[in-house]
Amino acid sequence: MIAAARVDMRSKKPDFTAAYLRKLLRYNRLTGVFRNRIQRRGVARPGTIAGCFDSHGYWMISIKGFQYKAHLLAWYYVHGKWPTREMDHRDLARHHNWISNLRLGSQALNNANRRRYRNNKCGAKGVYQENGKGRFRAMIRVNRKGIHLGVFDTRKEAHAAYVAKAQELFGAFANAG
Repeated sequence: MIAAARVDMRSKKPDFTAAYLRKLLRYNRLTGVFRNRIQRRGVARPGTIAGCFDSHGYWMISIKGFQYKAHLLAWYYVHGKWPTREMDHRDLARHHNWISNLRLGSQALNNANRRRYRNNKCGAKGVYQENGKGRFRAMIRVNRKGIHLGVFDTRKEAHAAYVAKAQELFGAFANAG
């Protein structure tokens, strides 16, 4: 038996126009909230907030039987075209969908705009303490490859090296962690 391929419908390009979306929903550019303009299924009455959270923290809105991420709909609503690249939330909060918080990027730039990992024992993004030596190594990843930035006596010096290189490589997408 062959397993069917799983399709992620949350990133599906819509089969409706931006004008149809504007007829269906009202979008507040300052708050990022969508409200129903017309009566829709169930309790979706005019004026009520459209959508709900998914298990990953994204705000989802159902249109024509498919779930769409609200940040993609916001881009479509404002710009009139579906985003062709990945979307990034500047402040890293997946439910903050005001248009000034959204920007087009790539997977690599999205990764650059991440917080430090929860299991980071050193407490600084891009910094690792060498085992038994008490010194700190700074590393950064670019195109899935680790780049060694040096070994330093303090965590602060190593993190400063990481931040400087991240700013150079990723510009506005750089996140110090």
